[in-house]
Amino acid sequence: MSIPLLIIDDEPYMRILLEQTLEELGDAIVLHQARDGQEGLDLARQCRPRLIFLDIMMPVIGGLEMCRILRQDETFKETVVVL
Repeated sequence: MSIPLLIIDDEPYMRILLEQTLEELGDAIVLHQARDGQEGLDLARQCRPRLIFLDIMMPVIGGLEMCRILRQDETFKETVVVL
């Protein structure tokens, strides 16, 4: 069973860098990506990632605010967030 991971960053090169770093995990993961906080929050609610790589400074919803929102939601109590 593949583990869902989510990258949320408004900088395309950072998403690409993380994607390339994680690609060696192959079928062990399913990688999702979002370009801003709102898109990331919507995608997180849909895919329920086990790990989120989260940029701090983003448009719409910043990373710190998004982390606060995630921590208040029981659905994400065991989700690891890397800022």
